Amino acid sequence: MCFRNDRITISPVVDSLVWANSRDGRVSCKTAYSQFLRDIPQVVWWRDVWSRFIPHSRSALTWRLMLNRLPTEDLLCRSGFQLASRCSICGVSSESADHLFLHCPLAVALWEAVFSAFQRRVSTETWQSFFL
Repeated sequence: MCFRNDRITISPVVDSLVWANSRDGRVSCKTAYSQFLRDIPQVVWWRDVWSRFIPHSRSALTWRLMLNRLPTEDLLCRSGFQLASRCSICGVSSESADHLFLHCPLAVALWEAVFSAFQRRVSTETWQSFFL
């Protein structure tokens, strides 16, 4: 790559590093953390999941389910594990979090019973639709 001298501005001012995300140009833990928080998508349902009225084990399960982090066969296969790819309950579809909790015939029957008791209908397209 070739640079031409006429495009480079030479100035007597000494160059310095400037942190663009702070008012004074200095980097600090506070400004870095503030920038970090701005870049993270907000999770609006976390208070519902981590309620003091819900056992911690159920909250952890729901949290992992919402983030698609349960060790289901579909995720394990993507990580390189070789497994039989059928639901252990119905044996029809491949095992995924959505199938186990929403689309498996046993899950469908369970949700229909629960929601009919409350006289409600809920979309079971995705697990996230319960909270959004």
